[in-house]
Amino acid sequence: KGPLPSSIGLLIHLDTLVLDHNEFSGEVPKALKNLTNLTVLRLENNKFTGCIPMQLCQLQFLRRLDLSNNLFTGAIPDRIGELRSLQELLLNNNKLCGNIPTSIVCLQSLTSLYLNSNCLTGTIPSQFGDLKRLTALNLQDNLGIQVNKVWLQKSLPKCRIKL
Repeated sequence: KGPLPSSIGLLIHLDTLVLDHNEFSGEVPKALKNLTNLTVLRLENNKFTGCIPMQLCQLQFLRRLDLSNNLFTGAIPDRIGELRSLQELLLNNNKLCGNIPTSIVCLQSLTSLYLNSNCLTGTIPSQFGDLKRLTALNLQDNLGIQVNKVWLQKSLPKCRIKL
């Protein structure tokens, strides 16, 4: 309960950090960027606020990033596409706004993308059809994401799509 201490950044040998359902609040410490060996970062079901720290985009080995069910605001960082090892990106049930960054299409290992229940708007980048490993995509309950559902289903035939 309460803020996550910046000293978490001293645990530089961690490869998995699971802190879900702890009622952490406040901003995610920027010191998490020091955990360069992380493959799994799960901070879901807390009360984190503020923007998603851009520093998380420096964690090159992340395969799973779960920030769902928090109170994050602002845009999804454009640099999210730098997480080339990412397989699961769960940002659902926050207060994220703006467009889905086109850099997401750089995440060629992505199998699950949950952006539902935010305040996202705009058009899905046409390159989304290139995410051939995607098996789950949920964009439901946003302010207004525009997508050609037929095109998306043809482009990603193995993907469960919820719009």
